[in-house]
Amino acid sequence: MKFSKERIVTIIKEEMENMSDVRHHIHDEEGNMAKSQLYHLAKYSIMLHDALDDDDQLESWVQSKITKALDYISKTKHYLEYEMQLNFEDPELGFDHEMPHQPMCEDKEE
Repeated sequence: MKFSKERIVTIIKEEMENMSDVRHHIHDEEGNMAKSQLYHLAKYSIMLHDALDDDDQLESWVQSKITKALDYISKTKHYLEYEMQLNFEDPELGFDHEMPHQPMCEDKEE
């Protein structure tokens, strides 16, 4: 049995469309796994933040890992924000305290 070039192209296009449809309907709880990983990332980040003093000297490989982790999570956040149009709430907005290491603005009385 021989197929024309046009028929082969049509079959391939149909199969490609079916494959993309199937991938969108598969539910393998990736969101649940990502949330678990993000929970641990936040937990460990807070533990490291609280354990370090401002004048602690870190080995360069340790600082590099922290920098990479920030870069990766930042890029992931911005990608999901744009591609999936997710709305993010800044957890700092609900607090009445200044961010560490940022100069406090003082109102000048005139």
